[in-house]
Order: sequence, then structure tokens, then C-alpha cells
Amino acid sequence: MSDAAVEPSSATDGLSVRDAGNLSGVIGFPALWGAYREWALLSGVDAVTVDQYRYAAWAFCSPEGGYLARLPRPKPWHKATAADARRWLDREALAGPRRGQPLSARTRRNYITALRVLYAYAYATGVIRRDPMALLRHPRVRDGAPRSLEPDQLRSVLLAAEADDRMRLLCDLGYFGCLRCIEMARLRVEDVHRTPRPGRLHVVGKGGYQRFVPMHPALRDALDRYLARRRLVAGDPLVENRRLPGEPLSAEAVSRLLSEHMHAVGVQESGHALRHSGATAALAAAEGTNLEEVRELLGHHSDAPTRRYVSGYQWDVRRRVVDLIPDPLRSPDHAAAPLHRR
Repeated sequence: MSDAAVEPSSATDGLSVRDAGNLSGVIGFPALWGAYREWALLSGVDAVTVDQYRYAAWAFCSPEGGYLARLPRPKPWHKATAADARRWLDREALAGPRRGQPLSARTRRNYITALRVLYAYAYATGVIRRDPMALLRHPRVRDGAPRSLEPDQLRSVLLAAEADDRMRLLCDLGYFGCLRCIEMARLRVEDVHRTPRPGRLHVVGKGGYQRFVPMHPALRDALDRYLARRRLVAGDPLVENRRLPGEPLSAEAVSRLLSEHMHAVGVQESGHALRHSGATAALAAAEGTNLEEVRELLGHHSDAPTRRYVSGYQWDVRRRVVDLIPDPLRSPDHAAAPLHRR
């Protein structure tokens, strides 16, 4: 799940039985999820956010392989308790850079959000008489600078992708285009604007927010190589599913492919680290003076999340700031002028 999953209140704020529709009575989990998803999309919840909720909800509630179904005494979803959820959240990560370690605070927070919005919906529509997940509390998440790859790691990742045109395109979309996995999965053939060269991409991001991303020359070269063997039809996905030609990859599949590729060359990070790396490299090259342009490239609605990329850097603070502060004891002629109050 993305680290930008919304708080429960944004998906269920003001939810009532009348708003959500009265489902009246316990139903199976697949039916519950289908009803919630339909209501959420009609209510304006972003489809990306709903897809993020789906992963956690099904991993916990699914009657076929979910956590509750694998308990020594299996439980249906409506019999779950907050204690069940806490035990599920206390498990070790099964994949990714934290494999074998406890879930990160951010992942726990996102999973808790998914369970809370789903059970709040079930309660509001009369499916359950009480909401056990209302007792779950979010852990504090410290927002540090996003992790980016070291130059030698980036070289390894990109060079290893040279033999696979699709993988190289995915890597370049992440690094040179700074795209999220969901944005790569959403790209269509007609979203590529080739002129003037190197061109630009029409990208649909979170909340349906649309932007144009200028293509780096290296990304354009990777795109041309990948599309050279394709018969291009408007409406087709830009990055195809090889097992189902003409069908798109899901965001989860894009993330998995990138992670597996990176792990194979010894880089224990997720595909999202490529986006972080591209943004960090762009900011570092201009010493942070291009923050607004990088914000636009990343598709952030405000500069607050973009500023996290520069939080760990000082760049030339001494030359531009510290050395400009005059020392009145050594240079009286350059003492700071007093401030005059009006």
C-alpha cells in the first residue's frame, strides 16, 4: 500500500445507513467488499485508494487464505476482534526489504486504515451491530526523507534491465519519469506524445489528478525500443501483460516485477525507490532550488511531501547563509543594520 493512504475519516466521514444503503444482516466477505467498493467509488473515494484498501482487507478477511480463515479456529470476517487485527499486524513481513522483520509503522498504519474504513462501512449499513475495528489506533509515523538508491545500485538495476525491453522501460518510468507503479499501470498508448522530441507522457495519478511528464532522453529511447515490436492500437496499455497480450499489468504486478528485478541484483528495495531516487537526484542537482518543479513532476498537490526529499540535505548552506551573517565584533562596518519598528 502507498504511504499516502487517507485517514479513515476521509473515506467514511459522515457515513450513515441512508448514505451507504442498508444491507441489513450479515453477508459474506466478497459481497461486503463489492458493496463497499461500489459505494466508495460513487462517493468519490479515489480508485487507487480503494485498491490499496483491498489488499489489506482481503489478506485479513478473505475466507480463502485470509488471516482469519487460517486461525486454529477459523473465524468469519464479522466475528473478528481488534485483538485479531493486532495479532495479524504483529506478524513479520513476508516480502520486500523488511522480509522477516516486523511490519513498519507506516505499513501498520495503512493496514489499520483499510480495516477501519471497511468495518465502519459494515456498521453504518447495518451489517454488523458494533464496529470492533474502531478500537484500533494508528501508530505514530515519523516522516523522514524518502529512501533513494546509491549511484552504484542504480547502475546495477538499469544495466541488468538492458536485456529486457519491458523491464528497462519500467525502470526508466520509475527513475527518469518519477512515476508511481499505479501510474505506470494506467498508461495507455495514446498517453505518449512523441513531439517535440523527446516528448511527454499524459499521466493520471492519485485522485484522478492529471499531469504531463516530460520524457528524459533515456526514457524516450527505452520507450522507442519497447514499442518498436508492438502494433499500436489506441486504448491498449502502454506496458502489456505478457500472458494476456493487450491487457494491462496491475499496479501490484508492476511493483512485484520491479522489486523482484531489484532483489535479483542485490538491491533490497521496492520499485517505489526508483521514483524517490529520480526526485532526489533532480533536487540535489539544483540544490533544492527547483522544489516547485519537482513537486509538479511528482504530482504532489502541495509542497509538503516534496520537502521531505530535501529534509536531509544542507547543500551550500554555509556559502549562501552562514557566511553572509556579519560579525559586528570583527567588522564593525558590516554590522547588521538595526531593525526599526513602526
